[in-house]
Amino acid sequence: MVTSPVWFNAKAQFLLLLVVSLALLVVDDVHAYSFCLGGVVYVVPNLYFVHYAFRYRGAENALLIARSFSWGESGKIALAVCGFILVYRFVHPLNHAALFSGFLASIIIQWFVAFFIVKSGNDTD
Repeated sequence: MVTSPVWFNAKAQFLLLLVVSLALLVVDDVHAYSFCLGGVVYVVPNLYFVHYAFRYRGAENALLIARSFSWGESGKIALAVCGFILVYRFVHPLNHAALFSGFLASIIIQWFVAFFIVKSGNDTD
């Protein structure tokens, strides 16, 4: 069974978040959940974008595809902003460096997974 590259990427990001967060539990629980929340603030809006942007296929839907990308990206940014607002509003204590490290780590792992998918010929089985 071939897994969609999007879900493969999301699984890799969540796995990284889980492994690093568990390792950070040894250091400090605030670092651990701050790192994990930073990653979630990136991954969830990114999944929204992918779902929204790739709803249409085919040349006859070019206008719908362009609109979906635009609205998907706008929604992704809005969800990420809301995610950070919610974290800053409701999570105390919070380690800011770990929060942004989790966000950045999710971006970087997405790049590496995309590179892996391209190099392997889109076979993410």
